[in-house]
Amino acid sequence: MKEHSPDPYEVLHLRPAATARDVTRAYRSLVRTHHPDTRAPETVDAGPESSAQELHDIMDAYAVLGDPVRRAAYDRQRRGSPPPEPAPSPPPHEPSRAGPPSRSGPALIIGPVRLENPGQQATGQPGQRTADYRPMGSVRPAAAPWSAG
Repeated sequence: MKEHSPDPYEVLHLRPAATARDVTRAYRSLVRTHHPDTRAPETVDAGPESSAQELHDIMDAYAVLGDPVRRAAYDRQRRGSPPPEPAPSPPPHEPSRAGPPSRSGPALIIGPVRLENPGQQATGQPGQRTADYRPMGSVRPAAAPWSAG
């Protein structure tokens, strides 16, 4: 385990007044320079333990400063001020003694339903199909570009 927790602002090389955009930019820049996949092989072999620890510190710092709630809590702790008191909760809702409101009609009204057969015209004559009839999903064939018409 770590003996100390470095200051996230120092790790990301930022001022405490940095914006969220500044935090993200600093994090991405440092990850690019410290990540083993983006460095030259000779620098990766130089100190894998220290570079892994630095990368871990960078990611921990971004986890704190990248989240507005955690950043605000860290800033309060850093200044030494106590956390804000939670807002008073509203009184619980008391149900009325009269019971639930009564409904004067049905809960759901369904109108008349008309079922149509795909082979049936709108006029109601069963079995007659027009030239426009196409089953669902079918596509009217396009005229060939070489045909006259």
